[in-house]
Amino acid sequence: MNKFILAAVAGVLSATAVSAADLAVAYQPGTVAYSPASAFNWSGFYAGVNGGYGWAEFSAPGAAPLDGLKGILGGVQVGYNYDFGGFVLGVEGDVQLADVKYTRTIAATTGTYGIDRFGTIRARAGAAVDRFLPYVTGGVAIANGHINISDGVTTYDENKAHIGWTIGAGVEFAATDNITIKAEYLYADFGKATYTGPVGAIAADVHAKASIVRGGVNFKF
Repeated sequence: MNKFILAAVAGVLSATAVSAADLAVAYQPGTVAYSPASAFNWSGFYAGVNGGYGWAEFSAPGAAPLDGLKGILGGVQVGYNYDFGGFVLGVEGDVQLADVKYTRTIAATTGTYGIDRFGTIRARAGAAVDRFLPYVTGGVAIANGHINISDGVTTYDENKAHIGWTIGAGVEFAATDNITIKAEYLYADFGKATYTGPVGAIAADVHAKASIVRGGVNFKF
């Protein structure tokens, strides 16, 4: 009798173990396929437009600096980026029209001093975080300085090219696969240019500097 009971119990346990094994196989979860979206690739040519505001200063030896130059600016830019897997190197050139100037009147004489156009050619380097690209930039800056002085009888008007350097930083965001928006700050030291001045005046080396803030939109090819 005891042998019969032990045999029955053994049979039940054996059947239970086999059923559990079958259930484990039947309900074994499959491998879930996961493919994360690839990071945005910044490589390629681009072109766009920009607009902003500038503050500038004209200075010359023996004279107090004119630091009240200010006004709006706008232009176009073209460039190329290469994305080294998150580290982005590029080059950009831009041409700007500007109304950055200062006008003052002393007695009957009115003088206007300003920068009416400028351009830069710069390298860019940044560390991309998917669609965000913080970057630093620097290169060559060229500006057209303009001085106009009139006493109501005679007028002195002169334009000079200033060649110097610029450095700055910004951030760019890829709104779509082809459209990016950016904001940046540039400090530009346009260097010196020699102005002859009104008749009878002594020629002076005028040093032009500017701070520029601007936003822009690019189309990526």
